[in-house]
Amino acid sequence: MSTEEEVNAKIHSAGPLGVKKTELRKMFTGSDFEELLDKLVTSGDVVIEKKGTTYYCWHKEHYLQRLLNSDPKFRLIYESLRSLEKSMTESTFQNSTSNYTTKTEILGNDPISTGYSGSSVYLDSSEFMKEFDKSIAENSNSIGWVELEKVRNDLSNKHIYQQEDFYNQVRLLVESNTDKYELSTGGNDGVMIRGMLHGFVRCI
Repeated sequence: MSTEEEVNAKIHSAGPLGVKKTELRKMFTGSDFEELLDKLVTSGDVVIEKKGTTYYCWHKEHYLQRLLNSDPKFRLIYESLRSLEKSMTESTFQNSTSNYTTKTEILGNDPISTGYSGSSVYLDSSEFMKEFDKSIAENSNSIGWVELEKVRNDLSNKHIYQQEDFYNQVRLLVESNTDKYELSTGGNDGVMIRGMLHGFVRCI
């Protein structure tokens, strides 16, 4: 594991409480600590905030929970947005399912047909999950995350996929298996959730 990954993992392990920047500096003496930390902040993996006279670091996965725990106004706004998102997601899910059925019917009974007619060639849901999981296992970093763009490129080498169609299937898969997959913000392309691009995925 590289020093950057060690710093990232240490911040991640601190959870919603965060970890003091001074403590991290003591643990990683002799390394380019400030440069590594700046890189993690720039990439969006880490958030730094001043509490009193002390700077704390949070991993992006836990910073939201830190805000929910400490800011009642933020929590109320977040819960309202989540409720709105849920109703929109249910509507989108129904439309996506309808579109998926139509495309599969157009392509014929064999969803893994290799013939190309200008549309994506869909795997059925179980085959897609199998290929998806395999790609995550082969491409994920030391803490399990992988860019969805890399997974898409991996699967597109084997099957014909339009970008929009691929992410529609990813959305359906993740929404149907929330206990198995976790999405995170960032990346070059991915799934839009609450107006934010979620371009990283991992198996929980």
